[in-house]
Amino acid sequence: MQEELPIPMMAEIERRWIIEALRRTGSGIKAAKLLKVGHSTIYRKMKEYGVKFVAGKLTRVKQV
Repeated sequence: MQEELPIPMMAEIERRWIIEALRRTGSGIKAAKLLKVGHSTIYRKMKEYGVKFVAGKLTRVKQV
């Protein structure tokens, strides 16, 4: 019998991409451009996932 590996939910994958883009760019607008989405989408998703990014630093990241 083959062991099943846990597969992250799509929301968790999206959250991880947003956090990484914020770390790499230091800006929500630049992160949006990197991910090829609108800046309002990034900010909405950050709120949804509990990601706080202030003055170029992640200040709070809620687990999904």
